[in-house]
Amino acid sequence: MTGIPVRGKVIGEVETIYAEFDYPSEIENFVRYMPVTDGYEPSLHSKAENEKRLFENWKKYLDAVRYEVGAD
Repeated sequence: MTGIPVRGKVIGEVETIYAEFDYPSEIENFVRYMPVTDGYEPSLHSKAENEKRLFENWKKYLDAVRYEVGAD
């Protein structure tokens, strides 16, 4: 499946941005090495499922920011 390595690379880029912008708490939910705070158990899921969850968290963040700035 070609999507999985690409997802990992994209998540790596998010982690680079996270570090370069001094670790903003707003994006912790889609940084793979940050601890989970919502009761989700990564060890019970596959790597692909965990990466999918990070992307879903990222989408939720982007949707919330889009709403805040009124960019529909």
